Amino acid sequence: MNTEQDTLFQKGAGRTARLLAYGLLAIMMMAADHRGHYLSQFRNWGTHALVPIYETVGLPFTGLRHAGEYFQSQTDLHQQLQRLQQQNLELRAQTLLVEKLRSDNQQLRELLGAQQSQNLNVVYVELVRIGLDPYSHRVVINRGSRHGVRIGQAVMDANGVFGQVESVSAGGAEVILISDPNHALPVQINRTGMRTLAYGSGNPNRLVLPDLPLNTDIRPGDIIATSGLGGHFHPGLPVAQVDEVDHSGQGDFISASATPLAGLDRSAQLVVITSQRDMDLSLETPTTNPASSNGSVAGSTGNTENDTSQAAENQAQTTEPSSEANNATENTAGGPR
Repeated sequence: MNTEQDTLFQKGAGRTARLLAYGLLAIMMMAADHRGHYLSQFRNWGTHALVPIYETVGLPFTGLRHAGEYFQSQTDLHQQLQRLQQQNLELRAQTLLVEKLRSDNQQLRELLGAQQSQNLNVVYVELVRIGLDPYSHRVVINRGSRHGVRIGQAVMDANGVFGQVESVSAGGAEVILISDPNHALPVQINRTGMRTLAYGSGNPNRLVLPDLPLNTDIRPGDIIATSGLGGHFHPGLPVAQVDEVDHSGQGDFISASATPLAGLDRSAQLVVITSQRDMDLSLETPTTNPASSNGSVAGSTGNTENDTSQAAENQAQTTEPSSEANNATENTAGGPR
């Protein structure tokens, strides 16, 4: 019994001694760490030693995370690229539309300026269709007879004569271009006033002036305009610019070629001159005032009051034709029916 108690007492004393030893060691380590920070250095060394282990263990997870981010970023970039491409197409379409509107606006401004400079009444038209026959230069416009368009009227763009109305319907018209081989246009050289004919060559960039007299004063750079002969084209409308004069012709004639000023192969905004004949007729209409003539006759009669016998004789002469006219009317009314 005593032996067992001694054994237990020895075990308890040993545990107490170890506890005191551990406490004393802890106090010493705390004091040493407080003075020299040895534990912090040891902890740092341990941390640095364990970093490779941590990185090696976490490497698969890091790789999976990076792979997911990579594929997600690729998907986002692809979607963003598609959005940017769509926006780019929309912006390009809007830019083209703005450029088209700007070009149309410029053409309309030039047409308005040409119309005002010539003092003409016009109908604004648009080109809607081009003829498919390569040997016939004809186009269709979107205005017809109900808009005042008539056969034979001149058609212009902002730079010069474009063509002539050949056929008309209610809502449209067909125009033959001045470059058509079957079209001839009376023109004159602005510099000299000489009149001739300009024929279409089948090439929208070339007109032909054949059979010019040998002594014709014509040179490259001369501007040719409509002469007004024929009654369809108002005089002075610009047509073309001479670019070549050929003196190698046979006989007593030379020829020349000219470049049309109008954009026959590119203009879409046009005008039809509708008032040229009215303007020509207004220039030729006499402006005699009947009231003024009557006033002059009355004044002359008033000045002959002193000549009584002459006035009576004039009255008798005036009465006789009236009587003859009445007799002629009676004879006509009483003739055979």
